[in-house]
Amino acid sequence: MNHPRFFTKLNIPWFYHADLLRLYFWPYPANRQVILRGIGLVSGKHIVIGDFLKYFPFAFWLAYQPPKNIVDVMKDREILIRGYSIDMQSTVSIATRKQNTFRVNWPETPDDTEIILLNDGMCFIADPV
Repeated sequence: MNHPRFFTKLNIPWFYHADLLRLYFWPYPANRQVILRGIGLVSGKHIVIGDFLKYFPFAFWLAYQPPKNIVDVMKDREILIRGYSIDMQSTVSIATRKQNTFRVNWPETPDDTEIILLNDGMCFIADPV
């Protein structure tokens, strides 16, 4: 599996702290393509800084120091990135499910109890014509 350049740019300040990063994925059954770089997702009293990349058929979330409640919820959606180099290949099984998954427009349309902080110069959404 080739890692997209989206997640491997060396100018990302937290790239050097891979032990603080978590990479999550889930099925994404939509044609809209979403790139959210360096966003803050506020949920309750927690804020998670990270990047989202969503394109059919998968969505990815690179989260910097996610709180324990997110780690627990996302444990079956994590790709372990610690201990791997960029040129290594690995196989990941992705469970598909009809329940207990994310809305296709999350996080760009946050839940009622969430706030999203983003920079419009680093975030893009593209809908096919």
